[in-house]
Amino acid sequence: MNHNKTRRVSKFAAVLLAFVAVLATQGTVSSVQAGDNQGNTLVKVLGTFVVPSSDLKNNGSAIHVTNAEIPTLSIAYFLTNSLALETICCFTEHSIDDHGLLGNTGAKIADTWIFPPTLSLQYHHQMGAFKPYVGVGLSYFAFFGETSYQGTNIDLKNDWGFALGGGLDVALGGGWQLSLDAKKILDLETKIYNNGTYVDTAELDPWLISVGVGYRFNIGDLFARP
Repeated sequence: MNHNKTRRVSKFAAVLLAFVAVLATQGTVSSVQAGDNQGNTLVKVLGTFVVPSSDLKNNGSAIHVTNAEIPTLSIAYFLTNSLALETICCFTEHSIDDHGLLGNTGAKIADTWIFPPTLSLQYHHQMGAFKPYVGVGLSYFAFFGETSYQGTNIDLKNDWGFALGGGLDVALGGGWQLSLDAKKILDLETKIYNNGTYVDTAELDPWLISVGVGYRFNIGDLFARP
């Protein structure tokens, strides 16, 4: 990651942490029992459709990064009744096809695994059983387990991105939620090396579209004495 981007990410993280610290002093979510739609913790299990871009920065050649369908775990902790910190994690596998980058047009040149943890600050609007929300945060994409083909030796470098998103939780009763979520990761790049030589930089900027179920509860109830 270049120095300018490092400074942007550092400043963004500092502002986000400062904002969270201020919010934490403004009062917490009301005390409720586990399985309540106003609990301070929301855990979701989602099916996520990952749609990356495949643009290259430095020349007119191209690659194609395949889409992926994966299970995703989301955990949100509510600082107030409307503001929450959410983290998501998953493992996703993609294939990379050469559309002119290395002269193997149409051929698969690599498979890679990605671990993309994301932390967001969310605002949840209360509308009875319907709770739309928006969020902003940071995402880190770690590439590992690359397998190369066509005589290549592909290595992809990790990078940070900015996460923008929104969604809708629908309360079903007893703490259960139906959830729809969409996130766009911006300014996410990976430097491509082949046999140790830098080739180009791919701008990925994926969409993460998710649907699933959640359970909202008060985390303190798990540790309360009977």
